[in-house]
Amino acid sequence: MTTTCSKCGAYNRVGARFCAACGTPLPTVPPPLPPILIPPPPVPPPTPSLPPLAPLQELRVDLLRSAFILEGKVTVVDQERQEKAPFDPARAMVVLSFVVIVSTLLLGLAAAGLVIGFALLILGVGIGLLGCLAPLILLPLKMILSPIIQFILGEPTATVLNFQVLDKATSKPVDVLLYRKPGGGNVRLGDVVQIHGVRKRKSNVIRAYHVQVLESGGHPTNYKIEALKPWPIWVGLLSLGATVIGVLQLTGVIHIW
Repeated sequence: MTTTCSKCGAYNRVGARFCAACGTPLPTVPPPLPPILIPPPPVPPPTPSLPPLAPLQELRVDLLRSAFILEGKVTVVDQERQEKAPFDPARAMVVLSFVVIVSTLLLGLAAAGLVIGFALLILGVGIGLLGCLAPLILLPLKMILSPIIQFILGEPTATVLNFQVLDKATSKPVDVLLYRKPGGGNVRLGDVVQIHGVRKRKSNVIRAYHVQVLESGGHPTNYKIEALKPWPIWVGLLSLGATVIGVLQLTGVIHIW
């Protein structure tokens, strides 16, 4: 590189203070600027590792009911007790349909109309009343149609199993309630079980649909304790709806066929 003299135009070497041709002082070249050092971006602190999540409880749909699955060891077993069987809305509606049909056959359409009005009144107040009133309604007919009525009403009592399970996932005790089906098995202390059911509202109690015993007495096993299951609700609705429509057709209120 060269430096040009401003007076004579002669070329001089870089760094020369005077022109080699005419002796004119040359402008000095400023030293190069030091490189600008850009600091590296700050390294973010390491993100603390989160504790491993507890395994999620498996969910499945069982007859339009969500089933909560829990596995653990039985730590407490209460003595069996007999209680009134849980209310079954579908059975209650079939009972009401049966009463309407029998009333129509024995007492005529007028009595059937009264029974239908009574049924609609009960449904308006609350279907829960059916469970209390069904035995009273069927009492006069029990002597004649006892086997049929017994089948419709179902078991009057149920064996209740109460036990506590130490949840394998959370290591917390969970209370289990099972209305056992007649002829079912039992659970013992130390059994490893799998609970299928739903948790009651605002409580730590699981209402079991069935209990799968995986280990008993230190030996692997695989048997199931079934709960006393209600009838599907569509059975009761279909029975009551068909009965009411049939009686209304006979009385001439509606004409379907």
